[in-house]
Amino acid sequence: MRVRIHAVGDILLAESPYCSGFGIRTLIREKGPGYPFRHVREALAGADLVLGNLEAPISESSPREGIWRDFFRADPEATAALDDGHFSVVSVANNHIMEHGEEGFRSTLRHLRERGILPAGARNGPEVITIGGVRVGFFAYSFIGDPVAGSLYNRAMDEGPVIGEIARHRGELDLVVVMLHWGEENVHDPSPEQVRIGRAIADGGADIVIGSHPHVIQGYEIHNGKLIAYSLGNFLFENIVAGTGKTFIARIDVELPSRAVTVEPVPVVSDRDRYCPKPAEGADRSAILGLIDTLNRRIQDVPDADYARRSGDYGRIARSAKRRADAQIKLHFLRNIPRYPLAVSSGIIGSYLRKFRVGP
Repeated sequence: MRVRIHAVGDILLAESPYCSGFGIRTLIREKGPGYPFRHVREALAGADLVLGNLEAPISESSPREGIWRDFFRADPEATAALDDGHFSVVSVANNHIMEHGEEGFRSTLRHLRERGILPAGARNGPEVITIGGVRVGFFAYSFIGDPVAGSLYNRAMDEGPVIGEIARHRGELDLVVVMLHWGEENVHDPSPEQVRIGRAIADGGADIVIGSHPHVIQGYEIHNGKLIAYSLGNFLFENIVAGTGKTFIARIDVELPSRAVTVEPVPVVSDRDRYCPKPAEGADRSAILGLIDTLNRRIQDVPDADYARRSGDYGRIARSAKRRADAQIKLHFLRNIPRYPLAVSSGIIGSYLRKFRVGP
């Protein structure tokens, strides 16, 4: 028997301050929930399961005050967009999902389940879907810190808790999929720690490992017969930073009972103004496939120690990427100041200045 999975990267149904009034949340309100995935609806169809990482809560209300009540919070009506994209499972283990508190998180789970979409990564064990008698278990964890105490989603500092949880359920499952929020933003090569952890989790019982958070494509490899996709990039996002508008759908086929895995990347692009992903064509398609091939060759069959040595000073690389991204975000803000309500632009400037405040 064959199980087909279509996996994608980060999904934002809300908007950040930097796209206030002209971001994804606004466009869904204006154009309806069928708008975001209209170009990729066909490409996502035909799978037994469609997966992604949900990057913000879905909630009617927020405990936050002022302009911050509306940022990184999706309307409940927007959940219909996930239906339109044929999504079966989304990870809720990430550093934005509790932006609006416990009730915002619980509301997210409630709205997803009402749509028949499973929220992987809540602290209640794996989500399980049975397809033709095959039990597929979904585990999700975040390795990214956030300021929320007592988060209601799965967080981990290393692979130990993930492997332990897989071991507790492996005998009940025919296929194990692990979704991880990890790595450094805007860096195309996974960190040596990502590679070490991903391989350890694959060796510890996962059949498929799907990564998110870097917002750009990172490579994937078949490790001892198991798939590790380090980052699929942004799928539906604001894409302010260069390179974040290029992604792909990972069409994954798993043959059972052998659990042999094959992957076909389907290149996808989106722009900064309309956000919506669409199948890449021509030069864009060739460039994305070429990038994936290059990144894959840097990882596949390279021992952990050799990969770490080749990576050099990875911390320096990540800091450099952050500086470039910060500069592009500031430029985006300056270009769009006329579009923001005064309260929003003032709030952004105030937030930025507070970072540099010295003294009590």
